[in-house]
Amino acid sequence: VSAYDNRFLFVAYSFTDGTSKPVAKTTYSDDGGRTWKPLSPPAARNLDHGTARGGAVDATGDGVAVSSGPGCAGLGCANPRQHLTKYTFTGTGWKAELPTILDSDIRHCGSNASIVRLSRGPYRGRLWASWGQIGRAHRMNVHVKFSDDDGRTWSPWGSGAALPGSEASPWSNGTYGYPQTIITPYTDHVACFWRHSRDSGVSWSVYDGSRWSPPGEVSKANLNRMDGAYRATMSAVTKGETKVFFTATGMETVVRWDGKSWIAAPIRCEDGGMLSLAGDVVTLFTAGTANRRWKGIDWSRRAVLRYYRCSDTGRWEGPRDLTGEFDIHEYRSLPGFSVPPYAPPNYVPLVWGDFGEGKIKLLKVPVTTDK
Repeated sequence: VSAYDNRFLFVAYSFTDGTSKPVAKTTYSDDGGRTWKPLSPPAARNLDHGTARGGAVDATGDGVAVSSGPGCAGLGCANPRQHLTKYTFTGTGWKAELPTILDSDIRHCGSNASIVRLSRGPYRGRLWASWGQIGRAHRMNVHVKFSDDDGRTWSPWGSGAALPGSEASPWSNGTYGYPQTIITPYTDHVACFWRHSRDSGVSWSVYDGSRWSPPGEVSKANLNRMDGAYRATMSAVTKGETKVFFTATGMETVVRWDGKSWIAAPIRCEDGGMLSLAGDVVTLFTAGTANRRWKGIDWSRRAVLRYYRCSDTGRWEGPRDLTGEFDIHEYRSLPGFSVPPYAPPNYVPLVWGDFGEGKIKLLKVPVTTDK
């Protein structure tokens, strides 16, 4: 989900009629969510393990979907892989751009990707993308690229996009244990977070314009007891130039970078939380405890959507219940709700799937500053 303002909202979701495989759909509203208009679907196939979650890239409403489904035929296939479909806000609605090739080094279906646009500094407008993969040389690692033409072309190409120090092992035939990644603005460039599916906490590295910093530890929380590790969640937003907020499955809190170390917030939150920055206000949304033991590909569970807010003084408030208890749709280890990482200054659009009613629902959560 993404939003330009109170009137214009964009939502992408998966849909099935109960007999067919899930398909990706997109829609937008120009009247605050009262009515919705369909858009062309993204170039996305194999929504199980061949397509990333997708999301907003900034607070202007633009969004992206990344899928390796078209052309993915197992380990070693030589076809180009990561297909990126961008949805651009035009001022009166959204248009689907022609799909482009984000990457062709990945050798199997990609299940995660993170895209963000720089909103300030000398590289304002640049898009950055990160994802976990197994490449041509059978290395399991993180790749990062940037685009200066709104996603039409990406650099660097091939193995040159590998993030130094992110390798899980020098050789692997694994096809589902990719590291999870998230990328966020930092000074004039970006910081990238990742975590491997086993025996690894959360690491991060900062790009300074010429090289990546040596990986540093963010959290020791690992996913060794989690069947769905390759679909575990993480979320990050940046307030200002360097104040990064981060959370991930298993951490049970939010941490903040103060320029020297990671400071844990005095809150206990559930897995699968998503951060959103509305103007200058940091918010967190959760939906109960994610199932760490798979029950299949997807299922429903009881959930309550909750909201936390970080005040201007750094004090966390919440949780506040936004819904009563209901049946939420959960796919692998992804709770069926979404908020954009960057939202309008006065509210955060929250979208979720109500499994019991078979509906996609929207709630505009008001956000106020301390001033």
